[in-house]
Amino acid sequence: MTLKHEIRRWIFVIVIMAAVFMVIVAIIHNSIYMKNVPEHIEHVEVVGKRINPAEDSEDYPDYYVTFKFSDGSVKEFSAGRPNNKDCYNAINEGDIGKLTYKESGNNRRFESFEKDLDFGGMKIEPYRLDEINEVINAVIICAIFVPFMVFMLRKISEKNIVNESPEQCAHVQVINKRMEECRTDYTTYHYYVSFKFSDKSEKEFGIGIDFENKGKRRISGNIYDSMNKGDTGELTYKESEEVIKKIKNQDSHYFGRSFVKFEKHIP
Repeated sequence: MTLKHEIRRWIFVIVIMAAVFMVIVAIIHNSIYMKNVPEHIEHVEVVGKRINPAEDSEDYPDYYVTFKFSDGSVKEFSAGRPNNKDCYNAINEGDIGKLTYKESGNNRRFESFEKDLDFGGMKIEPYRLDEINEVINAVIICAIFVPFMVFMLRKISEKNIVNESPEQCAHVQVINKRMEECRTDYTTYHYYVSFKFSDKSEKEFGIGIDFENKGKRRISGNIYDSMNKGDTGELTYKESEEVIKKIKNQDSHYFGRSFVKFEKHIP
C-alpha cells in the first residue's frame, strides 16, 4: 500500500475514533450534569398527551405528557421511548397530583408523578438507566461500533485502491453468470459474471447492484442481461493484486477487481 493510501486510512480511523470518544464524553457529561440539577416538586394537572409516531417500522414512537402548573404555566415532558409506554398509559388527562422533575436551560426531565388520592394515589416513575449503566451501555455500543467502522473503512480504502489501479484489457469468454437477491425493506439484486482469459485463468467480477422498489432505474441488470454464456469479447477492468492477496476466501476475490465494460464480439 502506498504511503498516501496508508495516511488516508489512518485519517479515517482517527476521525471515527474521535467522533466515538466525543459521543461517550457527551453521554457521561449529560448524565453527571442532570444528576447535579436539583429536583423541583409542583402540584399539577395533566392537560394533554400525545404520541410522536416512529419515522419507520424499525423505530419506536415518542411519548409526551403536558402538565399545567399552579401559576397557569404549561410544560410538556417526554415520557420516554420505548420502555416508558406503561408510564405514559398510566397517566390520564385530568389527573391531578405531585410532579417531580428537573429543569436546567433547555434540558427538562420527568422524574415522577404521584396522583392525588382522589385519582388513585399511584406513583408513576419512568424506567431509566442509572448513570453507571448509561456509561456502560455507551462503552458496549462503541465497542461494537468501532470495529465495524474500522472494517468498513478498510473496505472503502481497499475499494479506492482498486478504483485507482490502471485499466487493463483482455480477450475473454463469458463462462458463468449468477444473481443474488437480497430482501430487506426493499429488494436488491447483485450481479456477477465470470470470464475465462486467454491464459485459461478464470475471474469473477461484480457487475453492479440494482435497488428495486425505490423508483431507481434498472442499470446493472441490463448490463448483466446483455451478456450470455459463451459470449467472447474485450473486457476492460481494474485489479489490485495487493487487495486480492488480503482476501482469504477465494470465492470473494472479485472484491479486488472492478468491472469497467465488456465489448462483445458480434458474429
